[in-house]
Amino acid sequence: MTHAWGPDRQSGRKARGAARQRATAAADVAAEATAAVATDPGTTRALIWRLQSGGWTFLEAGNLAAIAMGLRPARTGWTGPELDHLRFLRSLVSTGRLEH
Repeated sequence: MTHAWGPDRQSGRKARGAARQRATAAADVAAEATAAVATDPGTTRALIWRLQSGGWTFLEAGNLAAIAMGLRPARTGWTGPELDHLRFLRSLVSTGRLEH
């Protein structure tokens, strides 16, 4: 029999705390990445690699890089080449070479 203050309650607190820390870390990484992705065209793949080496999965890293570019997350995640292609199309539209 477990009580209201038993081990189950404590593990729930730890899980919520870990989830908050992970969400905060994601927000920090996305904010840092936004500036990097906007300025250097070669940083998309590097950003995804850094996120993966920091412990994020491929899907999470691709989605965080997409968020940094102003895109929505995808269920299957984004790859570096997909994000680079979208960035290329965005540059064509912004320079007037392609109508949207």
